[in-house]
Amino acid sequence: MLPDALVGQLVTAGALPELIIQEQLRCMVITQDCDLVHHNFEAEPWCEVLLLRSIEEADGNFMWAKSGRMLHMSVPTVGEYECSIHDRHRIPRWYLVGHAPDTSMTLDPRTLNLLRQWLARRYARVALPDEFNRRVGSMQKKVMKALEKVGEDIQEVYLNTQFRELQADEEYLITLIGTMEDEVYEDTVKQAAVDAALSKAAGLLEKCHGVKAVDYEVRAREDVSLSEIDHLRRWDYLDPVSLSAEDE
Repeated sequence: MLPDALVGQLVTAGALPELIIQEQLRCMVITQDCDLVHHNFEAEPWCEVLLLRSIEEADGNFMWAKSGRMLHMSVPTVGEYECSIHDRHRIPRWYLVGHAPDTSMTLDPRTLNLLRQWLARRYARVALPDEFNRRVGSMQKKVMKALEKVGEDIQEVYLNTQFRELQADEEYLITLIGTMEDEVYEDTVKQAAVDAALSKAAGLLEKCHGVKAVDYEVRAREDVSLSEIDHLRRWDYLDPVSLSAEDE
């Protein structure tokens, strides 16, 4: 984290927004380690920081990087924090010279890996076919509401379908796979709740013209193999591409 003294200096210089002071936000350095300590300021002139906002309770629908725009995460011994993908700022790296990092808030390896994946997905997300988005767009908000009820327990939703533009007389044949954290999956009550939510989501998709929900299943995350990932696409159901006018 950037130390408070440096944050104040950067705000005064106009390099960071005043709301950081006003709302008591934390500034986490997200620049890769080697770039951060690079000896040449001309080769690596910038340091990127992400603003973190303290919240009373994390929303499960924004945990596990399910939303590409908002992330909620628990920081051990410190509390719950929210960050928006749009709250990233670049500062001249030379400002860091002479300042030690604030170590009062650090991420455990698991949360740090999650944060890295979430940041990378901003650029690495797989786009679904326009025709698929058009067909399910009017129903996606209802699907989102169905799955939001188990947001704390469901980690990812994967799609298996034809990932190409189809003709009007062709159907998208969909299989939904919902994953749960391995130890949570062992809780039969929570597993049943996720199963019911996924069943409802599949039923809603079945109502879309040109879409047939062939199957759905709930799995422990460890049961999704690397070879399967090649044939699946993670579905960002919390970030609808387009909705019909009546659903907006």
